[in-house]
Amino acid sequence: MSPVRNAPVAPRAGTGGPAQDGAGRGVTLILPGPISHDGTAYRIFKPYGQLASALCAHFDRVTVCTHVLTAEHPAFGGSDPLLDPRVQVEPLPSPPAGSPGVARSLAHHLRSSLAVVRRIRQWDVVYAFVPSYPGAVAYTVNRLFFHRPAAVYLANDWEEITPYTFRWGGGVRGLLFGPYRVLLTRWERWMMRSTRLGLTAGRALLDKYGGEGRPIYETAPILEMKPSDMVRREDTCLQSPVRLLYVGTLNPRKGVPVLLDALRALVDEGRQVTLDVVGDGPDRAELQERVRAMGLGDRVAFHGFVAAGPELFAFYRRADLFVLPTYSEGFPRVLYEAMGHSLPVVASAVSGIPFLLQDGRHGLLVPPGDPAALAAAMRRVMDDGALRRGLIREGFALVGPIVARDPASQFAELCRRHLGPAAEAA
Repeated sequence: MSPVRNAPVAPRAGTGGPAQDGAGRGVTLILPGPISHDGTAYRIFKPYGQLASALCAHFDRVTVCTHVLTAEHPAFGGSDPLLDPRVQVEPLPSPPAGSPGVARSLAHHLRSSLAVVRRIRQWDVVYAFVPSYPGAVAYTVNRLFFHRPAAVYLANDWEEITPYTFRWGGGVRGLLFGPYRVLLTRWERWMMRSTRLGLTAGRALLDKYGGEGRPIYETAPILEMKPSDMVRREDTCLQSPVRLLYVGTLNPRKGVPVLLDALRALVDEGRQVTLDVVGDGPDRAELQERVRAMGLGDRVAFHGFVAAGPELFAFYRRADLFVLPTYSEGFPRVLYEAMGHSLPVVASAVSGIPFLLQDGRHGLLVPPGDPAALAAAMRRVMDDGALRRGLIREGFALVGPIVARDPASQFAELCRRHLGPAAEAA
């Protein structure tokens, strides 16, 4: 048994008084994770921790169930913020380190699934985050056997991201990728069409699954940024060099190589531009080597992971133009943050992005995987002051009301409406 399993869990929520509107119930968030445990306390990705903490005002008990990493694990996140001590933790086994083969991965998923099944009877309301295997397994087993009130939060389209989440190449990919993608696509569709309450990240997923007689809602985004953090500026790109900014995970789905190719094109035509890359991930070393090979070492700075909050917001405030060359998203949190800091945005026209951002009004949208189109859009923003100021103004106005929304209050209200006593027989 791992040390994490034996660690004392945090006190139950609600010990300081009754929950405001949780009807005496607890809620368990089955998160993609992982979270970290340093031997004394849990650390969690800040938006998830923020949501769990806010839910303590609405439910008697709040529990997080996800994979837990100890300090010995290579992916240990010691820089993540502490989890609110009111939130209880139900740990799942740590994922295998490195690049496990198919057999080790399947064994890990089986152990995690069995751990989830053993716990479901103790949960009042199940809030399953997908795409993730713990969330999908928890929802499925509960739906088929235990019938606890349950909601699904769909953060991204499993069908779209499978080319980037399937880890194996060669013959294994040729043999298994097709069935893998079909299975996950059908699994996601079944969950969203059978759930008593579904929430989606972004309008594209809402349009895909809404309107079929099930209560599906676009969730209020889980943001660290508050209205008081927003910064109003009239214009950017007035300095030399112009500072480009990318914030996000460094993995194939995010399209950072496309951004580097576009940057190379701008540099080749004599433009004074630099790029700050904020984030970490499995592709970091490869991207850094690519930058050296392209002769961009003096133009690109890799800053690693920066926790959401003042330190991250300082990057937005120093930047002139935000660029997101992604291949797939629900709706990325970083776009809210960029527009809330008065940055003009250039982003891929994929998934939920075009449903919120009107091309030419709130940002410039380009096809994914097209360095020439990306460079042309960045060039246009830098050269056209009237366009740039309009993007800044309209983006800021769009984000203001969204930032003010509270995802915890929204979820609690939807639980009362769809998962309360009147819905128990559904």
